[in-house]
Amino acid sequence: MNKLLLITGDLASGKSTYALKLSQYFHIPYFDKDTIKEILGDTIGFTSREENLSLSYATMRIMEHILSRCALESKDIILEANFRKNDLDNIKEIVTMHSYDVLLIILKGDEQILFERYQKRLKEYRHPVHQIVEFNTFDGFKAYLDSQRLEEYPFKSIFIDASSFAYQEDEKYRALIEEFFKKDYK
Repeated sequence: MNKLLLITGDLASGKSTYALKLSQYFHIPYFDKDTIKEILGDTIGFTSREENLSLSYATMRIMEHILSRCALESKDIILEANFRKNDLDNIKEIVTMHSYDVLLIILKGDEQILFERYQKRLKEYRHPVHQIVEFNTFDGFKAYLDSQRLEEYPFKSIFIDASSFAYQEDEKYRALIEEFFKKDYK
């Protein structure tokens, strides 16, 4: 059975870095929302929050298309994004049609630590497509995190505390993911 590893979670939790590390470790291609959105932003451009949201919507449709194409070739894949409920519902439809086994990694962390990471990241170079909304206050940042966190997830899930980046080298999590990729359901 084909395998799909989804990585999602809070802002500044290390989703993209973790996806890259897992991709390299398991030799499985990964696609992340940020890179696709940056390419679209550079190519198409945007001048408002609404246009930026349209880029986000298009990015998710592209990721769904990539998943569908990989499914036709019976390929394992890793997708990373801040998946919303409707995104996960769309993915569930695709994986059901193509007999994928799915594992969802959800990275959550202490809001104050994540806010400090996010503020630090803003001071470093950040692609303009990600700078359309800035959270300058902890309360605004926390409200955003609360609005994005889902109560239920449609796939088998592993919740990881991303308050520290130590999880990215944690053998316990790597072993769980390795077991997922090796398991063959009949």
